[in-house]
Amino acid sequence: MKRILFVIPTLQGGGAERVLVNLVNALDQNRFEISLLSLFDVGINKTLLDCGVKYRSVLKKLFRGNSVVFSLFRPQTLYRRFVGEEKYDLVVSFLEGTAARIVSGAPEDVRTVAWIHTSVAQNAVLTA
Repeated sequence: MKRILFVIPTLQGGGAERVLVNLVNALDQNRFEISLLSLFDVGINKTLLDCGVKYRSVLKKLFRGNSVVFSLFRPQTLYRRFVGEEKYDLVVSFLEGTAARIVSGAPEDVRTVAWIHTSVAQNAVLTA
């Protein structure tokens, strides 16, 4: 059975959060052991998770400037602190920013995916 971890900042009411909940609920739980790590334990969408999805959070409350605080630490340090010693076959960052930074600190033998939810046309830096 493949072990998959999804990492997201919160499960608040946004569209990306709802897409993640729908995705993890739709995955075959006979083929995959699905875990979801939310950096902050906030958001209405956590109540919509199937009971087969292992949910945990790191911090109880969201605080302003959290991305600045997290940027002070190396990705490997963040991964060890938040994910710990659990072994996963695939670790997916489900938003840009802190979640992607944490996932980038995964050990080399772990496959990683950064699932980015943004408009590339609006946020791209164009070079000549």
